Amino acid sequence: GARVADIGAGFGYYSLRIGRAVGPTGIVYALELEPILRETLAAYVAERGISNVRPTVSAPSDCGLPAASVDRVFLFAAIREFYLRGEAPEEVDPAVRRGMFRSILEALAPGGKLIVCDKMPRFPWRGIGLKTELSPQRIIDDLEAQGFILENLRRFSYVTYCARFGKQ
Repeated sequence: GARVADIGAGFGYYSLRIGRAVGPTGIVYALELEPILRETLAAYVAERGISNVRPTVSAPSDCGLPAASVDRVFLFAAIREFYLRGEAPEEVDPAVRRGMFRSILEALAPGGKLIVCDKMPRFPWRGIGLKTELSPQRIIDDLEAQGFILENLRRFSYVTYCARFGKQ
């Protein structure tokens, strides 16, 4: 079973699906900063006896996972939160972002991968509050500066892209 971290898990939409994919011997760390989202997911998995999805506290600058503890880290529409936050978006301190990226890199086991999926800049996610351009290239440059290497960048439509990164 694979060990996967879903950073910015929210209510667990992807965490629960990843949990089914990794099976009973795998584990999904559903990392979420917001207590209400994490607590809601924790109650859901407890009520249903889902033991391989573990809602986990994350700090803004540190994913909190031990070194070499996961095979995959998944960020779906969450990478933006490391750049801008809030309804009237405020820039996140770059040191916070670098700290998070370094902690993700450290948490990846040998051969581990970071998967980032997001919308192209002109198509902001509703409800996230990000109303500015955030290009895939900026994200790639920032991740590579922290020790990641881009292995694949793919656009799935004119709206969405996914990038896979390994360790340098």
